[in-house]
Parts: sequence; structure tokens; C-alpha cells
Amino acid sequence: MSEESRVMVSPHIMKSYMRNRTEAVLSTYGLNPGDGPFLMEIGDCGGLSLKELSTEMMVDRGLTTRTVSRLLAGDFIENRSLDRRVYRVWLTPRGTEVREALIKSFKQTKEELTANFTSEEKAELIRLMHKMLLNIRQSATPGSRS
Repeated sequence: MSEESRVMVSPHIMKSYMRNRTEAVLSTYGLNPGDGPFLMEIGDCGGLSLKELSTEMMVDRGLTTRTVSRLLAGDFIENRSLDRRVYRVWLTPRGTEVREALIKSFKQTKEELTANFTSEEKAELIRLMHKMLLNIRQSATPGSRS
């Protein structure tokens, strides 16, 4: 396999590795791997509406509605809106527990993946990943070039 092919395959390998690690944590709570990012986002930005959550997660509203319904039913999040027609979601203590377990897992995984990196390489990786995330968000903005 050429070096270029390896670079193209590596995001898939990384995603699979991270998904397996995340699934190990979430399955103990009866959750799916796709629920983790929602819990992380709600924990970071509590009080989001479903539309805002969909935008931040870069997913369609249907997926957001299904996920939020499942998380509400499992007492991982709660709707604190006074208007029943509007959702403003926050983590419950149970959701916070899952989020903290995910953060612990992410930190451990990050240490494993960067074990032979220098401090400078770790800082550069974070800097480049932030730039990539900005590029993703810009390319997903309505009216931007794809």
C-alpha cells in the first residue's frame, strides 16, 4: 500500500478505533456510540434548542430528534424549557456521569495515541486539528464553496 493510500485510510482506522473505545464506555450505560457526541455537546453548551444542537453537530434534525428522545427517556438529559413546544436540553446527573466517563476515556486514548510524540508534536497536532475543524465548519456553512 502506498503512503498516500495509507494516509487516506487512516481517518477510517482512527474513527473505528475511537468508536470502539467510546462504545466500551457507552454500552455500560445502555447507550449507542452515536449518543456520545450529543452528550459531549450538550455538556459543553447546555440549553441548546434542537435546531442549535443539529447545527453544532452538523447532522439533520431527524437524527437529533431521535437521539434527544432516547436520551430524555433514559434520563441522561432533561428539557428545561417552560414552553412544551420548545426544547432546551441540559445534562442530568446521570448524563454528567456518562460525559465524565467519556472524557476520562478520551484522555486515556489521547495518551495512548500520542505516547511517542514530543510536547511540540502534541501541540502541533492540536493546532492542526483545530484548523481542520475550522475548515470543516466553513465548508458546511450555507453559501460557502464545497
